[in-house]
Parts: sequence; C-alpha cells; structure tokens
Amino acid sequence: MGPFSLFDLTGLDVSYSVLERIYEDFYQEPRFRPAPFLRKKVESGLYGRKTCAGFYDYGDASSPVSDKGRPWGASLPEAVPLALSQTRVVPGSRNAWLRRVSR
Repeated sequence: MGPFSLFDLTGLDVSYSVLERIYEDFYQEPRFRPAPFLRKKVESGLYGRKTCAGFYDYGDASSPVSDKGRPWGASLPEAVPLALSQTRVVPGSRNAWLRRVSR
C-alpha cells in the first residue's frame, strides 16, 4: 500500500490534522510541514474512501477503483515505464540498479 492509498484509507481529514500536529510538536521544522495540496483536498471535502473521492475516485463504494482515478492519470502498466524513464540515476548510488532494470 502506497502513501496515497493509506491517506485515502485513514481519511485525509484525520491524516492532515495528524501531520499538522507533528509539524507543530517539532517546533515547525520545515521537513515536517504538511504538503499544501493536502490542505486543498481537505478544504474541498475530498477525505478519501469515506467520501468516495480523495486521491483515487472510488465512485460507488461497492465497485473497485478504476484506472482513471489514479493520481498520475494513467493505468499502472503505462505509469511504471514512464516513472522509470524519468528517474535520474546517480552512478554508484544505491538506486543504480534502476538503469539496468529500465533498459
């Protein structure tokens, strides 16, 4: 489960308030600042599964998630090669294996 699915499962309203609390408790350390787009989603009422819309479009709660609801706008088989092609690989780094995998 990725971070967007987890946010939708726990509810963006709950997750955002927890992220704000962490930010405040760590004396407003910039690395803990919640992303601005999360606030916009919460203000729009897109809380995730409980409202049938969040990062993914759940439509009817009983139906499975369609590809059109993915945050990157493509189906998974199309998105993975795109993500790999846009990944910058630094020689000698721990992610250098991506260069071999994406060829």
